[in-house]
Amino acid sequence: MKKRLSILLELILLSIPILTIGYALSSLWVFFRHHWYCILFPFALTGAGESYREKVRALTGSKAVSIVLWILCMVVPFGILYATGYIEGTLVPW
Repeated sequence: MKKRLSILLELILLSIPILTIGYALSSLWVFFRHHWYCILFPFALTGAGESYREKVRALTGSKAVSIVLWILCMVVPFGILYATGYIEGTLVPW
């Protein structure tokens, strides 16, 4: 039981930064959507997500759990972005 709690706590602590980075990168993607270099932000998000997925897989030992958490950490920032708007010094609603 103590080991499961430790793994759960570590998963939460791994997920918070990737969610924050995901929101920041998706905000930049929307902010620079009219520029050619906006394509770099989804690639950076995917790269950060792959690193996260590998850490989760090493921690849990399950490929399925790591893929599900990876998908959630890629989708949740866009949900936050849709709900709150993107960052332009202050939050800009849609």
